[in-house]
Amino acid sequence: MNRERTGMLVMLLQVILDVSDEEILVDYLLSNQVKEESAAAERIARKRGRLHIKTFSGTNQEAMVITLSFLRAKYGSISPGYLNSIGFDEMWRKRLLQVLTSYQSRL
Repeated sequence: MNRERTGMLVMLLQVILDVSDEEILVDYLLSNQVKEESAAAERIARKRGRLHIKTFSGTNQEAMVITLSFLRAKYGSISPGYLNSIGFDEMWRKRLLQVLTSYQSRL
C-alpha cells in the first residue's frame, strides 16, 4: 500500500516536471529491481516471522498505465486538471517548482 502511494506521489511530481509517460513508467518499475535483489532481506524476514517480502513488493506497470489514463479521462489532464481538482493549483505548482529548482541550483 505505501509503495503505491509513494509511486503516485512521484508520478504527480514527474508530471509537474513534464516527464514523459515512458520515463514515469521506467522509474515506477525500478522498484522491481529491489524486489529481485532482496533475497537476503527475505531470509531475515522469514526468520523473524514477518511477511513474505516477494509477495508484498514490486510494482505493476499496468497499474500505473491505468492510473495515468484514468486521471486524464476523468479530469482532462493530470496537470492542471487533476491537480487543480485536489487544490494543488497553478500557484502551488509554481511554488513547488521554485523550491525544487532552487534546491537543485545549490547542489
